[in-house]
Amino acid sequence: MQVLLVIGPFLVLGLIVIFIAFSGSPGAAREAYLTRGGRLFTFSIVILYLGLGVAVPAAVIAELARRARIEDAEAEAAWA
Repeated sequence: MQVLLVIGPFLVLGLIVIFIAFSGSPGAAREAYLTRGGRLFTFSIVILYLGLGVAVPAAVIAELARRARIEDAEAEAAWA
């Protein structure tokens, strides 16, 4: 899970760089997604933002909860 949290942002940045590279320049990429992007691009960006906006906080909360359970179990074992 931690590997995904580290690699994920780099994958997204890589996809952005590839999009800009194939468009020709940052200005051309901006024009492409603002004028010719269509519904697929808009839908993809919305899904990406929602996915990252939910997945990253959920992964962090799950990891913190897992660590808390481990610490509680170690504390009980120390008192037993």
